Amino acid sequence: MSTARRTNPQDEVRQTFTLPVPMTPDEVREAGETLAETLREIERIREKKRAANAEFKQDLDQLASDASELSGKISTKTKYESVSCRLRRGPDGKLEILREDSGEIVPYGRIRDEERQLALGYGAN
Repeated sequence: MSTARRTNPQDEVRQTFTLPVPMTPDEVREAGETLAETLREIERIREKKRAANAEFKQDLDQLASDASELSGKISTKTKYESVSCRLRRGPDGKLEILREDSGEIVPYGRIRDEERQLALGYGAN
């Protein structure tokens, strides 16, 4: 530390500066407790952020799914709905769907053993 030299009082101006000052043990302990509380608060807010991000991701994923479905409908100009139909075996032994709304026959595929048994009345409840 430098020693102060004598100056003329008329050349001095009183002013306050922020300078380092040693802390007391109580001040160090209190600062440590405050730091611990601050770190806990940081973690609490980070957890809250993670939860909010998860919720936003869920919302965005649902919207993306909705947009994809709408895009498919627009590009194919069709939509899927429940339609009253009859499931029957066609002349070639394959199952076919007869739409009751339009009378259209839609191929269903080869009849499986369990479906054949149901058609014959076996296994039906």
